[in-house]
Amino acid sequence: MKILAIVATQGNSSIIRPEAEQFIEMHRRGVQVDIMCHRDTAYAQIFQDAGLNIVGNFPKNKKDKQAVAEIRLLLQNHSYAILHVLHRASIACGIKAAKGLPVKLVAYRGASGLYWHDITAYQNALHPRVDKVICVCNDIRDNLKKQLFFKKHKAITVYKGHRPEWYSGVQSIPLAEFNVPADAFVIACSANNRKWKGIPTFLDAIHLLPTHLKFCVLLL
Repeated sequence: MKILAIVATQGNSSIIRPEAEQFIEMHRRGVQVDIMCHRDTAYAQIFQDAGLNIVGNFPKNKKDKQAVAEIRLLLQNHSYAILHVLHRASIACGIKAAKGLPVKLVAYRGASGLYWHDITAYQNALHPRVDKVICVCNDIRDNLKKQLFFKKHKAITVYKGHRPEWYSGVQSIPLAEFNVPADAFVIACSANNRKWKGIPTFLDAIHLLPTHLKFCVLLL
C-alpha cells in the first residue's frame, strides 16, 4: 500500500510528534509513505532519516493553487491508495486535488465545531469527497456523526498515541515554584489556548466546585 500524507512539521515538536511518528511506524511495518510537509524543519529530517520520501511542500493556505497542482500531479503519477490530510489547509487542498481520481481521501479531526449548516465545513470533513474522518476521541466522532446524516460510517475514532519513553528525560518542576501548597489537590489543563478548546468553559466549571475544597488550577 502507498500513502501520501500531508503533515505539518512547523511548531512545537510535542504536538507534531504523535502525528509524525505514526507514519514512521507505518513505514517500519512495510507501508510506503510519502510525506508532503514543511521541508526546512527538524521532523522533515527525521522523516528522511527514517527512510520516508519527502515529495512536496506543505500548503500555505486553503487556497494554495500551487499546492493543489502539486498534490494532483503526485496522485496522477503514483498509485497512492490513500491521501491522508491532517490539517485545514491540507484538507481543503487535498479535496480539490483528488477530484475525479480513485484515491481514498482520509481526513483528521481533532476538535468539535463542524456543523452541517456552516458552508465552510464543506471545505473540511463534511465534503462528500472525504471517504473517512479519523477523530481523536469518541466525543468528536459522535458530534461529527450528527452532521453527516446518512453517512455516519465515515467518522471513526483513532486515539493519538504517545510513547511514555518520549518523556523519560523530562525533569519535573516543583509545584511550589507556582505557589501551589504541598497539600493542595491540583487540577491541570494542558491545551493550546484556542477558542474551540473550551478554556473559558473549563474555568467557569471550576466555580461550581464546593468552596471548602483545597485545590489549585494549573493552566499549561
